Amino acid sequence: MLAFIELVRTSRPLTRAEVWFVRLPLSVFTGWITVAPIANIAFALRSSGVRDLGLAETTWAWAALMFAAATLIGVAMTRFSEGNAWYAGTVVWALIGIVVANVVREPNLTVAIAAGAAGLVALSPLAGTTMTRLTPAAK
Repeated sequence: MLAFIELVRTSRPLTRAEVWFVRLPLSVFTGWITVAPIANIAFALRSSGVRDLGLAETTWAWAALMFAAATLIGVAMTRFSEGNAWYAGTVVWALIGIVVANVVREPNLTVAIAAGAAGLVALSPLAGTTMTRLTPAAK
């Protein structure tokens, strides 16, 4: 995460190699680690039988709260990184994976809807974003 933040803070234009071999992989990795721990905690809590937290099991609101946290972090980091589409796209991709898992593998419509809504919100910082910070420096 710190490497991603330092890369975003860099004010000089990036070379084509820096974009493809540093910015892109670092953005994707950081996007993934934004969602993965939160999704894994929600899954571990459910798998271990933690259900009595004052939240209804049928709606599994705990997962929805976890997705809200992932979305807030994702939106904040996307805005901080000036609309890094690779980062935001990875966060959305991870949330779509959660939707698919909760529709196909272990049907839970509430969790699927919460993850889908979180994915839509995570896309919001990209609206009207220019891709100037993502493209390599002109040669």
